[in-house]
Amino acid sequence: MLRHTDDHTCTQSTLQREKDGLILSLSASTINRWLFAAMSLLACVLIYTTAQQWQNGVLAHEHRFKPIEGEEHLAGHHQGRIWRDNDSLYWIRYARDMVSTGQWRIRHTYADNAPFGRPVHWSQSIAWQLVVQGWVRAQLTGESLRVAIENAAVWTGPLQHALFVVGFGWLIWKRLGLLPALIWMSSLVTMRALDWCFNAMRPDHHGWHLIASIGSLLTLILGGLGWTETQTKPSGATGSIWLRPLHPPPWPEARWHFVLSGILGGIGLWTGATMQLAGIALFTASAMLLMVMMPQRFHEAIAGTVYRPVLWRIWGYTGAGVAILFYLIEYAPHFPGMRLEINHPLYAVSWICATEAVARLATWQMASQRRWWQLSIPFLWVLGALSLPAMLALGPAEWHSIRDPVMMRLHDTIMEFFAFQSNYGNQPGQAYLRYFGILPIFFLLVPLVGRNLTTGVYEWTALSLAMISAIAYMVLAHHQIRWLDLATTSSLLLAVASLDVIRRHAGQTRIGKWGFAGLMILLLMQPVVWGTLRQGVLNSMRDPAVHNQLLARSIFQRQAAVRMQEARDEATWHILTDPDMGANLQYYGDIPVVTTLYWENMEGLHDAAAFFAATNFDHARDIAQRRGLTHVVLPASTAIAIVQAFHYKHTGDETGRGAEWTVGGMMLRFPDQLPEWIERDAELEQLLTPRYMYQNNQTIEEPLLVYTMQWEPEHDGAE
Repeated sequence: MLRHTDDHTCTQSTLQREKDGLILSLSASTINRWLFAAMSLLACVLIYTTAQQWQNGVLAHEHRFKPIEGEEHLAGHHQGRIWRDNDSLYWIRYARDMVSTGQWRIRHTYADNAPFGRPVHWSQSIAWQLVVQGWVRAQLTGESLRVAIENAAVWTGPLQHALFVVGFGWLIWKRLGLLPALIWMSSLVTMRALDWCFNAMRPDHHGWHLIASIGSLLTLILGGLGWTETQTKPSGATGSIWLRPLHPPPWPEARWHFVLSGILGGIGLWTGATMQLAGIALFTASAMLLMVMMPQRFHEAIAGTVYRPVLWRIWGYTGAGVAILFYLIEYAPHFPGMRLEINHPLYAVSWICATEAVARLATWQMASQRRWWQLSIPFLWVLGALSLPAMLALGPAEWHSIRDPVMMRLHDTIMEFFAFQSNYGNQPGQAYLRYFGILPIFFLLVPLVGRNLTTGVYEWTALSLAMISAIAYMVLAHHQIRWLDLATTSSLLLAVASLDVIRRHAGQTRIGKWGFAGLMILLLMQPVVWGTLRQGVLNSMRDPAVHNQLLARSIFQRQAAVRMQEARDEATWHILTDPDMGANLQYYGDIPVVTTLYWENMEGLHDAAAFFAATNFDHARDIAQRRGLTHVVLPASTAIAIVQAFHYKHTGDETGRGAEWTVGGMMLRFPDQLPEWIERDAELEQLLTPRYMYQNNQTIEEPLLVYTMQWEPEHDGAE
């Protein structure tokens, strides 16, 4: 009887402990969810307030320009917002064209390459996003859809930013805990490189590039990189809510992550094929390299885990399918042929070949009896994957504009193609700190902890892939700053993925524990420093003493575009000017221009370069007549630099020798000695030149050089 009572008491005690444990577990789970929800809300609030500050800063700067006495009116906000990048002007135009024409795909535009127009091969991604945002705003405000599209465009980048921060923050939180998610989210809402990528005053597709590339890498790592868990973890094995170990997921979760990674990669090929191809090549090549360098052979049992090569096939075939689907959505039933600047089925084929190579190499590694001749199979798949890069490098120039020498020289004048050193050459150390902070320290810490034999095989593989990717993107960013956003965010991904491994190894000594605590403090303080620096930039835009030259130029050229639109009345004007001014003229004045910065307009770029660099006026006249040019318009302050730039694009001569004796040089030096078909138009210059009274009562203007062609245009140009 006594024994029965003891057993009953023991059972009650056990049940009570289980009940208490369940309550504590539910309590921790609830706290975990509420903390993440609070972090997400705070991140969205910061993104929203930053977007408002950028918008208010641009408007504040714009309002400092007042009409001078005698001006009838001043071009202002009602003629179009001021944006921080030329690409934005075209995205908004495409969205408006969709609405005005009733088309859901814009495949041709007459905005440039006047009077013929040119094809549009950019993905419809941002244009569609702008139309949806504009429709929502129009329903809420009653604005016309045309106006609503432009006003709602402010939220294009912030919406992408919120998805990037919170969406991937959620994945990190679920797998790695609150602390890595907090570091990820707080860093991304303040990081310097993302100010340009997701800027409210720069609606653009680069945000989707970043989401697709880094999202694909993140989900591969969290998906186990092929490793899956076969045994259920005991209660409490996943660690605290703050920091969890990086362990392989179970099969269903791993499959879900690889599918998501494929979907993101397919979207990446759709929005920017060349940049996404670099990521796919990097991830697959790294995976194969790590298989060869794996510290333990694949066929050796690793407790509770199994490697599944089929996951790589799931990744590749899913991504290839998504890429082909978007290719069909973009072009069916009329396809552009071998244009490899954009998403193309060959990218999908190359991706499938690469993932087959990874899967077959892994299968060979896992075999109990491995024969070296069997490596020929993955090798053949590698050759298949390399066929696309070979086409890009060796195929005809018509397949990819990067082979065109004029386009290559044009890149030398576009900021995003500048090298990091040339762009921040005066203070490279400070620039690295502003963009990367303390993140490069993980390039030292991860190899140190990775060498320790207690680091798991999957942990070693995941951290190695993250580190190889971060280093590769860092090298690319050093070569061209357009890779900076990928370099900084991949470095951040390396940091958050390695936290638990570093903690475990640092915890073996007292000094290590203090060092890890200090590292966490620095990572959490870093966003505060970045946010303070960004706030300084935002404050400067509202500072009356600061004159932002980039915004001022757009304000001047908007005024010039509006005046041209009024001066031409019902006549058709075809303008030859520099690409930057051309973007503003077509957007604010709806005036067709010849040249822009886009590879789809190679004809316009070639003709503009040939016109200005011609050594006789007869050649320039032929170009002008064929295009029905009516005017050449150049900003006086940069006219010499523009002529020299076109001379370089045409000849490749960086010294500028002879540029003063070209048609462009003669137009600037001897305007009174021009042939009869072209003349300097002083009256039109006076009419078109923008003038403002700045808030300090100083009259400022942007003089224009205007040349009028003396014939009736042969092409009316269907606009």
